[in-house]
Amino acid sequence: MNSRAWKKNLNYCKREKEAEGMREDIEAAGNTGSFTVDYRADIALMGLQTTACHDNEDSSRVFGTVFRKKENVTTWSDNTPVLPEYKNVTLSDEQKCGAFENNTLTHENCNDTKYFMCYEGSNYTLIEEEKNWCQALQHCRRSFTDLVSITNNTTPQQLIEEGKNTSFWVGLLHDEWEWADGGCSTFREWKEVGQGNCTAQRQSSLYNYDCANEIWAFCSKGYVRIKVINQSLTWEKAFDYCNKYHTGPLRIENEKDQEAVEQWLSNTMDIGIDGPFWIGLRQSRLFGFWIWSNTTAVYSNWKNSAQPELPMSNPCGAIHRNGSWSDELCLSKLPFLCEEEMIFL
Repeated sequence: MNSRAWKKNLNYCKREKEAEGMREDIEAAGNTGSFTVDYRADIALMGLQTTACHDNEDSSRVFGTVFRKKENVTTWSDNTPVLPEYKNVTLSDEQKCGAFENNTLTHENCNDTKYFMCYEGSNYTLIEEEKNWCQALQHCRRSFTDLVSITNNTTPQQLIEEGKNTSFWVGLLHDEWEWADGGCSTFREWKEVGQGNCTAQRQSSLYNYDCANEIWAFCSKGYVRIKVINQSLTWEKAFDYCNKYHTGPLRIENEKDQEAVEQWLSNTMDIGIDGPFWIGLRQSRLFGFWIWSNTTAVYSNWKNSAQPELPMSNPCGAIHRNGSWSDELCLSKLPFLCEEEMIFL
């Protein structure tokens, strides 16, 4: 792979990586750190970049790259105009998100977990589940309209009445940086924050970097993050956990998914986690076929290329570090893999 300056990476990533399949997500710092070691690239260019570096081409589908924004640093997630009094926050390459408590708007670390308030029409609903800001945004957009915003027509008094004297997220975001694909991410593992207009990664940390420097490119694709849960649960409890805290248990529906998961397992996994890992695969005890939630499993990668059949099979599916699948007793306690859909601003 040839070294490329940041601007060249825009077209390269768009050309080489289609937006489908599992996303090899940059938030998994250990994963990208492994890639930079494996490919002997001390620094991988990811590209936190100022608008001065941005060319005129549409880069909305370039994964693994972001821009620094000089204007509109403060925004509401639903694009409501921001009142001047809500823009007064000092950022130092940090990301801050709005939270509300007892008639006071605060600016918190977006990776903190809190309750959050959604709206739909004129109805406001406090969700008493703790999520980070991006996860809260995803929940609101999936089940309501968006996180609540504060306008001339949405007075703080309404938030106080619904907020039940607790701290909760609202839709205010302060951020000088933006992922080029529009993704919502709380990943900000800065090692050095300097004057460079682009961002590179060394091992598991981010660095400001001059956009003109010729270094390695890092691209990613897809709309799903793989979440490794190093907690041993039964299949059913793992299934419930993934549905509660993420999008759901991991599904592997085709060969591209399988390749992405295998790469993830080989590059990301802590050496102390051996597996196997529960995935969202189970067997119909009546008909014997294997299913992902409510869809039949068409693609498979069973160990020894032999699909487990009734009556000798165990009814829950797991994946091993080498990528092969196996049937396991559902009451066995194993670590597991969840999937989480990407959140876009």
